[in-house]
Amino acid sequence: MRDVIVAGAGGGGAVIAKELAAQGLDVLLLEAGPRFGNLERDWSHFESDANGLFGGYFRFGPADLSRPAWLRELPQSSLFLQLSGVGGTTNHYQGNSPRAMPGAFAAYEGDDAAAYDTAHLFPFSYRELIPYYEWVEHTLPVQTAPMGAKEDAFLRGAQLLGLPVQRSKDITRAACRAQENAIIQPSGTAGKTNDPSKLQFPQAKGCTFAVDRQKPHLANRRHWRTLYRRCCGHRPRLRYGGEPAAVAKQRATKPEWMGGRRTDGSFC
Repeated sequence: MRDVIVAGAGGGGAVIAKELAAQGLDVLLLEAGPRFGNLERDWSHFESDANGLFGGYFRFGPADLSRPAWLRELPQSSLFLQLSGVGGTTNHYQGNSPRAMPGAFAAYEGDDAAAYDTAHLFPFSYRELIPYYEWVEHTLPVQTAPMGAKEDAFLRGAQLLGLPVQRSKDITRAACRAQENAIIQPSGTAGKTNDPSKLQFPQAKGCTFAVDRQKPHLANRRHWRTLYRRCCGHRPRLRYGGEPAAVAKQRATKPEWMGGRRTDGSFC
């Protein structure tokens, strides 16, 4: 008998399982989609292989691509990006991690309060959520993206239109800023040389920059996968696609994360 059963190993379910397992509970994590356990086999370099609504491996459906995708009824005609599998729709999110607008929460008293959907506010205040935002931003981590020529030109244009630069993580007004994202920023030789021999981990660090000579295509893994690895370190049991997966037996660990690889040599 499990203490907790979590349905869905997406961005929410995997973190819930990790947190509860870290407190000593016996957690079973269920996922009907693919595990993405072997990215060299399961993923490819071609975008169309991933994003096909019915046949792509980033689809909303079972792990077996020969079986039909699941359908979701929507209240209006729209394109809704959703996928099944470990990590869920965070596979699509590209690291963008802004905080929500304070006006979407109860007890908001700003001058623009009437501009929000007041009939469907979150039933707690924005201030109550801040400690959890801070914890997630530290864990991922969420950082302001580094500025390049493109970002500098965009922000200059936005300021000419009268939009001030947003300098805090809280969104309090119409403004512009560099993206808040969960992609580890470049350091070491990353971004400072075009010499391939100097763009190897550990000389170059940072997601999409640090490359392994034997597996260069794996450098583009998104940082959300670290959450699942941490989750497995806390011993939740994962069952996916109707078949039992191997149960991680090791004790909880807090590895250091460096670029595309952990300090013990495994990939993030």
